[in-house]
Amino acid sequence: MSEEFHPHSQFPGPGLFDGPDALTREHEILLFHIQNTPLAAIEWDLDFRVKYWPRRAEEIFGWTAEEVKGLHPTEWAFVHPDDI
Repeated sequence: MSEEFHPHSQFPGPGLFDGPDALTREHEILLFHIQNTPLAAIEWDLDFRVKYWPRRAEEIFGWTAEEVKGLHPTEWAFVHPDDI
């Protein structure tokens, strides 16, 4: 059985994460939730270009991160042609 990262079981509670690693730890927890949501949590930059395309978005929309990263939604067919 492989060990999985479970952020809340390892979180010591409020006030115990003060220090230079606090932001890193909070980022890890947020990233864990984004990567494990059943939804496609896509991150866009200020120009509405794909900044982060998670595995779940690949499963839902059919495009890999390499295919869409940096693109504006008008620059590709958001719904994969195989799904139309």
